Amino acid sequence: MIGSTFPAVRTEGLSFAYGEGPSRNRVLFDISLEVPPGQLAVLTGPSGSGKTTLLTLLGGLRTLQAGRIEVLGHDLAGLSASELVPVRRDIGFIFQMHNLFDSLTAVENVRMALELGRRPAAEMRQAATDMLTRLGLGKRLEAKPRQLSGGQRQRVAIARALATTRNLCSLTSRRRPSTRNRRAMSSPCSSN
Repeated sequence: MIGSTFPAVRTEGLSFAYGEGPSRNRVLFDISLEVPPGQLAVLTGPSGSGKTTLLTLLGGLRTLQAGRIEVLGHDLAGLSASELVPVRRDIGFIFQMHNLFDSLTAVENVRMALELGRRPAAEMRQAATDMLTRLGLGKRLEAKPRQLSGGQRQRVAIARALATTRNLCSLTSRRRPSTRNRRAMSSPCSSN
């Protein structure tokens, strides 16, 4: 991805609204941006200003309403739902609510993301274990989300996003004094 001739992310005239009629709430207004490979971009703004909406549009998790989005060289507007799948596989998502499966252990939550790559089971478990260990959770591999602190659950979510080779990472953060109202995307996103 680094050294690529196309930007990791490019938008032109991007607009988005929720609802219809009198209850319509426009949250994105003619957004144009370009994020080159290897760049870290941080989006700031008050709650409800469209940061997470923008990131979910960039990740192909929402349908484009107006404008143009290119991610990793793909024009998202022209892709069908099935064509979006391989693009999404190159994007690591870390959501503010973690989106962990309560019935799975930390290592199983990370391993689940690796199953998309059809690797041998032992290799997937080792990769999940290695990533969790690098993030300081080596002694919590078999813990389920309810047995982990909020910070530990966040690190499991980060491990899940980083465990596979990703070309783009998207992170939404909770409101905290030090990271209040920030969203970030980075390209590339790797475990190295």
